[in-house]
Order: sequence, then structure tokens, then C-alpha cells
Amino acid sequence: MGEVVHETFRSFVARQFGSAGRAWLATLPKTLAAVASEWQLELGAELTGGVLACVVRAHTALGEEVV
Repeated sequence: MGEVVHETFRSFVARQFGSAGRAWLATLPKTLAAVASEWQLELGAELTGGVLACVVRAHTALGEEVV
């Protein structure tokens, strides 16, 4: 899957939430992988612009684009 979140998002979370934010970021790849597996999604790039969520492009097993 590559890089999960952009550096600006990681920096914002670390600045705003300190060690708890860094701990959450550390769990993010595993969480996204679990959700992708459960819902049979292929995850793509992060969609930029949000500050309180990690939103990525995705495709279903049938090729439908989803967010």
C-alpha cells in the first residue's frame, strides 16, 4: 500500500495530539489493512485536505471507485 498518510497530516496529528496522536498514527496502517481486507477493498492514495481523518481512494472487488 505504500505511504499511508502525507507528512503534513502526520505532523498535524503529532502537534495537536502529542504521543497519543503518534500512537494512533502507528496503528493506522494495520487498521486500514484490516478494513480493506474485511470489505474487500484495494486502497489507493490519501485524499488531501482533511485534518481530522485519514481518507483514501479505494476500489471494490468489482472495480467500483469508493472513498
